[in-house]
Amino acid sequence: MLDILYISGTNMGMSRMAEGLTRQAAPDVAVLSAGVNVDPGARGVDEDARVACAELGARCDGDPVQLTPSLADKAKVIVVLGDVDISEHVAPELTVVRWDIPDPADHGLGGVDRYRTVRESLRDRIRMLLDELGIGFNS
Repeated sequence: MLDILYISGTNMGMSRMAEGLTRQAAPDVAVLSAGVNVDPGARGVDEDARVACAELGARCDGDPVQLTPSLADKAKVIVVLGDVDISEHVAPELTVVRWDIPDPADHGLGGVDRYRTVRESLRDRIRMLLDELGIGFNS
């Protein structure tokens, strides 16, 4: 059983960062991330996202995971990052939280700086989520 499943579009950046930051903050939490539209040939993670996580000692690595209904069914809480349509993969009775995290690229911020900004927004939200779930976390 998964405690938390993070979902994004391609599972190459933001959701992988959320997974890595959650693992760092709460190592005993079963966490995974997936994407609704993963390219079957995609490997790894966006390098800028990986660097931004590594700066804090968190790891976001591995290959992208395609979201499936059976994967979603295993999660206690599903966190959708951004405006992603999950209707084909997630049953309506599951607990879903949606985080609208603005993309700094829309304001001209790119590269590692873009992901540093995203990282800080994710860290704050992850702490609140773990607190709401009654899960202790490393600061």
